[in-house]
Amino acid sequence: GGVMHGLAYVALVVIAVLILVLVARALTDWWQPGRRRAAARLASTTELEDEHSPGEVPADRYLQQALELARQQQYRQALGQLVLGAMSTIEREHWIRYRRGLTLNDYLRAVRSYPTTFAGFRELLAAYEPVEYGRREANAALFEAALGGYRSGFSISS
Repeated sequence: GGVMHGLAYVALVVIAVLILVLVARALTDWWQPGRRRAAARLASTTELEDEHSPGEVPADRYLQQALELARQQQYRQALGQLVLGAMSTIEREHWIRYRRGLTLNDYLRAVRSYPTTFAGFRELLAAYEPVEYGRREANAALFEAALGGYRSGFSISS
């Protein structure tokens, strides 16, 4: 009988320690939320912090970053930068006002009354979405297609 009581106490101690570890981990994550967000940002460079809109950065800067990433053959990240550049232009033209939770379709709807921009943005998204959401491998051809849509829709030459 004493052995069973001993095992029961050991099990209770193990459970109590496990609960303390989980509570400590939750408190650490609560006090340092940026650590987890930084890890998520590494997985996808297109993810935005909720407090910041793409329009806070000029679209040209996104385009330069996209071209640099493409030169380094980081096509997935380059596609994301093109999308952010397009979103920045849309916001800076006051076609949409940034709000938390906006989707790419919201941005697309915002430019539907501008046929050239709409067609270019739709072409850009047609290249981007299968890579970001469909797990298709990004490559130079997809980037060039997206860049063509970006340039045609947002009147960028060269």
